[in-house]
Amino acid sequence: MNENTQGYIRSLSAFSGPRYAGSLIVRLQYERREKAMPKAHFTVSCVKETKRRQILVAEGWNGGKLAGQLRMELWFPKGSRITDSKKDPERLGAAKPLAESVLWRKFSTEEIKDFSKRTGDTNPIHLQEHPVVQGVLLWQVLFAHLAEPAALLMTFHRPVHGGEKIYLREEVRNEQNEREFALCGCPCGTQLSGAGTDAQWRLCRAIDRVGVPFFSAAFYPGQGDGADHHG
Repeated sequence: MNENTQGYIRSLSAFSGPRYAGSLIVRLQYERREKAMPKAHFTVSCVKETKRRQILVAEGWNGGKLAGQLRMELWFPKGSRITDSKKDPERLGAAKPLAESVLWRKFSTEEIKDFSKRTGDTNPIHLQEHPVVQGVLLWQVLFAHLAEPAALLMTFHRPVHGGEKIYLREEVRNEQNEREFALCGCPCGTQLSGAGTDAQWRLCRAIDRVGVPFFSAAFYPGQGDGADHHG
């Protein structure tokens, strides 16, 4: 049985409207105790809010038992302009050569707009001529690609637009990438997944064709089979 990712995503759409126009996801943190069943029910709440930031938590429940949670941190930029991060100083230093990465996929305009329709996401940045790929869509597809890990913690460095090619590379945890693990929020504070040892966590980096980062993702395979997700 696959995880009910759509249930988590649809519950987050309860927070919509003019305030969310132009908002961007900064961080997503998913952990589970068990997979949410097809008949699971989902709740969502705002646990922290400032003028420019908001943290929402969606929880999946199998009956009266907590199955897992998806924690989403939003950023509300000034105005509606989305910064081209290629012109910004890179916070994480130079990316590794493209030869060490594998082409993962790209998202079409139609795919992005259809996802907005199915999930009730009315943010106009996903509906414009050159739409931004939804952070939760990236999470959902990456989650399946990684064979549904027990924990997946993502930090977004800049938006992915429709038609942009995304390349991935994976690394084991080491001294060189410890800072990126920390930026992803690893290990997560709630520890729903029984997060295991540091050595069991892995890092997945998503970059463009010239090596500029889109997002970083720390993941703990747990019940997922992290060995066969490259097919």
